[in-house]
Amino acid sequence: MVINLKNKRMIGLGCLVILLSLSGVYAQENRGSVSIQTAQGVVFNDANQNGIQDAREKGLANVCVSNGIEVVKTDTQGKYQIPVEENAIIFIIKPSGWKTPMNALNQPQFYYIHKPEGSPQTKYPGVSPTGPLPAKINFPLYASYENDKFTAVFLGDPQTGSGPYVDYFLHDIVEEVAGVDASFVATLGDNGANRLDVYPALRQAYALMGKPVYPTLGNHDENFDVAGDKYSTETYQKFFGPPYYSYNYGKVHFIVLDDVYLAGESTEHYRGLVVPEELEFIKNDLALVPRDRLVVMMMHIPLVNLENKQEVYDLLADRPYTFSISGHTHSQDFRIVREKDGWKGPNPHFHFINGTACGMWWGGQKDEVGIPHSMMNDGTPNGYALVHFEGNKFKIQYKAARRPADYQMNIFAPSEIEVKDIMTTEVVVNVFAGSDESKVRMRVGKDSPWIPMAQYEGVDPSYQYLFDETNSAKPSQHGPLFRTRKSTHLWKALLPLKLVPGTWMVEVETTDVFGTTYLQRRAIRIKEDSQPEKTEL
Repeated sequence: MVINLKNKRMIGLGCLVILLSLSGVYAQENRGSVSIQTAQGVVFNDANQNGIQDAREKGLANVCVSNGIEVVKTDTQGKYQIPVEENAIIFIIKPSGWKTPMNALNQPQFYYIHKPEGSPQTKYPGVSPTGPLPAKINFPLYASYENDKFTAVFLGDPQTGSGPYVDYFLHDIVEEVAGVDASFVATLGDNGANRLDVYPALRQAYALMGKPVYPTLGNHDENFDVAGDKYSTETYQKFFGPPYYSYNYGKVHFIVLDDVYLAGESTEHYRGLVVPEELEFIKNDLALVPRDRLVVMMMHIPLVNLENKQEVYDLLADRPYTFSISGHTHSQDFRIVREKDGWKGPNPHFHFINGTACGMWWGGQKDEVGIPHSMMNDGTPNGYALVHFEGNKFKIQYKAARRPADYQMNIFAPSEIEVKDIMTTEVVVNVFAGSDESKVRMRVGKDSPWIPMAQYEGVDPSYQYLFDETNSAKPSQHGPLFRTRKSTHLWKALLPLKLVPGTWMVEVETTDVFGTTYLQRRAIRIKEDSQPEKTEL
């Protein structure tokens, strides 16, 4: 049951609740030009999974239902009532231990779109007219065991704007994620790349991952032929549903944000902003979430970059367990938000800018199977994150596409070094998902002492090399690479002075903020200094 929200434009309904008779007829009132109705229905245990509440199938109490602002709980019989306007989405907040129906494309069916007249006409079609509000909007749920220890895939910016990019995404990401043991996949926006007619093919690609897919809206998912923000997500709604919503899994409460505000009719005219109606939803949603739960926010534009980030911080201020994750920047950054940054919570807030599935928009030279390397311009390979949850704790593991799971850093050092250059030769390491709490050290030779490496912000020399090589190739051989940008997760150290000619193994060990340690190696060769040629007199 596809049940319709870009509800961030709803006029606040306050705490209005219109009590209905049990006859199944909905009530209606007019407030000036705003028509308010009351939706009602039942959330029930659909034991035979036929989508209908049969005689012996009981309603489920205390399940949360929202209209995008208010959040109400079902009563002891599973019944709910909630006010709606004529451009709204009613959705349930999936409780732990239950699953919603899935369509053939592995999309959870937890919402009902109420657009009696349908979406306004846009270049890419929106929602078809839904007609009058049904007398009842029922939501089936199926009992499902959920371990408090689970893994989820977080996937930023596929940006599949045309057929070839869908193919890259399929071969580089989807085929791999299909084999990952994860409970669900969460996207982090920019599913398309302004070409919203790619959505049908993209949904089929998502379906092949074989897991429930919870989408997030990005700035490249908007309808840019509308005036302003109000109708900017009509096509997204048609294919993916609510721009913001929440759900539970295990002991984690997930909130998907719409933090893209379209300020004009251009791909450049958007702002990073959570509008007041959505902030009200978050407030009402969190009021019903136990404080011992981990609260995870997914969004497109990084939380730390929002115009009103402080308002979001304040909503989480009394929460001891929080985490947020985003895409958008086509680079990676692990921010630990502390009191000096405006954070008021009892523990620092971790925000992970995940990087992107498409890397630098599928740019760069192609490999032997025809997929661009697409390294992001901070030196991070394209890929996705695996977040491992256990109760209200979590650990982040970045997974570079088609690379081994233990490939967690890239070591840059010359392959060949002359003895005279040892004292000035630096080893530079890009630690994926590294933060200012990461510990990084190096040794050269198995029996040598470990040398602490210093974190710094700068251009990754590996990406600089690729950028220079790509720009020197014929344009027909590759997609464009974008100019370098500074990376926040680089470490460096000079080689030890006592190295003698021969081959040496550089080992780098990193321990992240979660206590996980990774080791990477790179072989180098020290040669005798070049001798000047003798001149015959």
